[in-house]
Amino acid sequence: MPLIVDLIKSLSFVLLAALALTIILPRLDHHPLLRPLVVAAVLVAAGFCGMVAPFMLAPGIAIDSRNVVVLLAGPVGGILATILVAVPLALFRYANGGIGMPMGILGIGLSALFGIAIRLHAKRRGRELAFQDVWLLALAAGFVLLPPVLMLPNWEMVRSVLVNALPITLLVNVTGAALAGLMIVAEAERRETAYRLKTLIQRAPGTLYQRIVHIDGSTSYHFASFAIDGVLDVTKEEVERDPETWIGKMLPEDRAPLRSRKGGSCRSGGYLALRGPLSRTRRCDRLAAQRGDHAQACRWDDGLGRHSPGYHRREDA
Repeated sequence: MPLIVDLIKSLSFVLLAALALTIILPRLDHHPLLRPLVVAAVLVAAGFCGMVAPFMLAPGIAIDSRNVVVLLAGPVGGILATILVAVPLALFRYANGGIGMPMGILGIGLSALFGIAIRLHAKRRGRELAFQDVWLLALAAGFVLLPPVLMLPNWEMVRSVLVNALPITLLVNVTGAALAGLMIVAEAERRETAYRLKTLIQRAPGTLYQRIVHIDGSTSYHFASFAIDGVLDVTKEEVERDPETWIGKMLPEDRAPLRSRKGGSCRSGGYLALRGPLSRTRRCDRLAAQRGDHAQACRWDDGLGRHSPGYHRREDA
């Protein structure tokens, strides 16, 4: 029971640090250089608070939640934040000494490596830490507890740690890493959603979503341009972040009229046609071709008017 109480106390500092980061990080969106420094400062403070009065399983064997602190530094603050967190905590553990000192330093090092690996995994997919990465945090928080145990000097101590401390520490660390990760990710997702909504309201030239009310009374939202996004080689996420993406796909001669007319047309309830380079057909008149009038034989049609007799052929512009 004392071990559980002390671990929960240590973990509370980690959760408080995660809560503080959800408040501070939104204010650093325009200061990317400050982000790793602030993340490191908050997490180092949480780590020191948890390491000041750890649970002592035996003389020199300290049990706390410092590994979770180091593990979070990578996904949240990056490689620089990981170094700034891991080095002070490792030096502090080295200064405390004891037979468990090599075990503690190895745990900090493994947590730093796994945190950086999770960060690089998310960056490779072109995103920040997301909900699908939380299970990686939990898995890493549990794994980093196992190899350091082998650093103890004799088998009797190894058995004591495995039996008396590892199960409870594993449960608390995994739970703490998952909760802290969920707190940070949930706040980041909320800010991203708010940013997309604000961008759509301020800059969207038209409706991007269609509200569908089903027979059972439920409501769903369908991306209105579900076909044209594939034709124009854009994704729904790109349009949500920057609706002007549509404008970039228009024909140059249509952009200026659209920008001058879209305000009045939208206010009056009218519609604007979006023509892309792939939306034109070339009309070919057989009679003009037989007369040798090649200038009038084939001309482009944007699809807004009626087609005269003849044959039509799709071509890329």
